[in-house]
Amino acid sequence: MFLKRIASSFSKSHHLVIPYYNKGYQNPIYNELVANLVRDGLKIKDVDGFIYAFNNVIASVKHEDFKEFANKTCDSELVKGFETGLKRLQDNNQFIEPIYDPEIEEEIIISDITFGFELNDQVSYYLQKPFFKLEFSQNKLEFYNSLVRMLKDPINQLRFGPKLTLILDCYIKCKTSIKIQNFDLHPYAYHAVKFQAIKHESQNKNIFQSLIGLSIDQMVLGQNYNWRIINIDNFLKR
Repeated sequence: MFLKRIASSFSKSHHLVIPYYNKGYQNPIYNELVANLVRDGLKIKDVDGFIYAFNNVIASVKHEDFKEFANKTCDSELVKGFETGLKRLQDNNQFIEPIYDPEIEEEIIISDITFGFELNDQVSYYLQKPFFKLEFSQNKLEFYNSLVRMLKDPINQLRFGPKLTLILDCYIKCKTSIKIQNFDLHPYAYHAVKFQAIKHESQNKNIFQSLIGLSIDQMVLGQNYNWRIINIDNFLKR
């Protein structure tokens, strides 16, 4: 899988110097079926945690320890995007500043989910390709059945191995925005944020050992996992 490097992935229409589109998105589409699957099927109740994670990343963009913090929270290629862009701004003598507005009502809109097989959590999402992808179907029952059937099929267990990764796409509006010199500030805009679920290593090895009777969330996420931000405003491309 070839990855377009940061220098060639700047969007001429979005002016993405860093992984942050200053204009954001004004009217993201709400997908009720996806939102219900996340809430009821995957049992992800605290969606405010996604807002908190995104807010912390952009709020710390000027901190001395930003790279160390971002490496714990974000995809390695996304961190490189911030590094390259921040240096470019510095070389151009353009200031950048996180702006906090307590009056903004924070919101998250879940837009899509994808399941990928055989992704290595230790490698950037954009430097590898899943052996197989299962994208969300508008028919929730059909999607459930397809996922369960694939997980429980002995042939697929041998073919795909134990690694199943959940990718979640959403739009987030938060109290912090980034002001870049010579670019307009749109603090009330939404930003497209992609998350990858990172499970405890031992769960990946045992996912197929006891699938009968497990719920969707137990099969997909297990008990111990955290989230990694792997893209912001479609900065990185496959």
